[in-house]
Amino acid sequence: MKHETTHVNLDFKLSPKVQNICVILVLIAVASFLVTLKMNPTRAWLNLLINNYIFIGLGTSAAFFLAITGILKASWTAPFKRTFEAMVSVLPLGFVFMLISIAGIHYIYEWSHTEVVMNDPLLVKKIAFLNTKSYIIRMVIYFVIWIGFTRLLVALNRKLEETRDTKVLVEITKYSSIFLVFFGLSTSLASFDWLMSIEPHWFSTIYAVNTFAGNFVAGICFVTLVTLYLQKQGLVQNINENHYHDLGKWMFGFSTFWAYTWLAQYLLIWYANIPEETQYYVLRSQHGWKFFFFLNLIINWVVPFFGLMKRDAKRSKCVLGTMAVILLLGHWLDMYLLAAPGVLHHADQHITLGLTELFMYVGFGALVFLITLKLLAKRKLQPSFDPVLEEGLHLHQ
Repeated sequence: MKHETTHVNLDFKLSPKVQNICVILVLIAVASFLVTLKMNPTRAWLNLLINNYIFIGLGTSAAFFLAITGILKASWTAPFKRTFEAMVSVLPLGFVFMLISIAGIHYIYEWSHTEVVMNDPLLVKKIAFLNTKSYIIRMVIYFVIWIGFTRLLVALNRKLEETRDTKVLVEITKYSSIFLVFFGLSTSLASFDWLMSIEPHWFSTIYAVNTFAGNFVAGICFVTLVTLYLQKQGLVQNINENHYHDLGKWMFGFSTFWAYTWLAQYLLIWYANIPEETQYYVLRSQHGWKFFFFLNLIINWVVPFFGLMKRDAKRSKCVLGTMAVILLLGHWLDMYLLAAPGVLHHADQHITLGLTELFMYVGFGALVFLITLKLLAKRKLQPSFDPVLEEGLHLHQ
């Protein structure tokens, strides 16, 4: 047929060893959370929120890629479509974790305390939006949108492959377009609800763009690591240095875009020097936060900027794998700096970075890796039919 692919597509079987390692890491994270919950509840709930936001961010970034691919028919993403479809499967579990986190809402959010709100003129004006009931309702709406649309897009892509009817592409384009509108609104509001409202007296109009950029980079890094792992297992050998070059360009470009939004927010607030705005950065320059504040910029932009600037670096598996790990660590630090200073300040606690943070982040990472690999093991690693796959497999840079 016209769009028939001719590549070799081997089945993937998840190694019991890898599965056991992931399960052990997840159990260590659970144990770490439970122990910390007893000793320092604020720290435990904070880490659950941060790591689950990263966890959900990987799922929503994959959903974004699926929708963009559905609209633009971008051939470069076609070889990675299965990975995107597998990654969105973490969203239902992310919803469960968010529901669990409601039990710790009073440890995280100042606005959840009625007596505090009633004695604060500014928070009283925001009570219609910042209250526990509306917080939960919006949370449910976000996940209904994300899970509903992603399942629909995955089902339509499967229908396209099974029926080989190109008319299905019209449906994919239509629902992808609708989803992107709701995606932009829901992910922006989610970042406001779950992160920015930790400090309810402060707000930034570029906040949602900055968090989206961070999630986007993390998504690209995760796809890169999964692809490298699959190739190490002798699979997806038709993905070559040209495909890695594309992944490297996205890492390079969006880490710079993240830095642009980060710096734009910082410089505008610094230049205006309005007390209501500068309090956000004043807090992050005290109590031991200043070092991590600038380390954040170095890890998330300076390192990948110089590390991925050369063409050869973007085509090197070793370099890309290293940069992906560094950027994923940087993404965690970025999320920690968005949430932790405000939470710990209200709880009269200083910066806490230790085994709890390490175990929970690694545990969440192992969980999303395990879920993704399990889903990849259930289907062919690349579609047997896709109008743009052949073009994507013969990509040249």
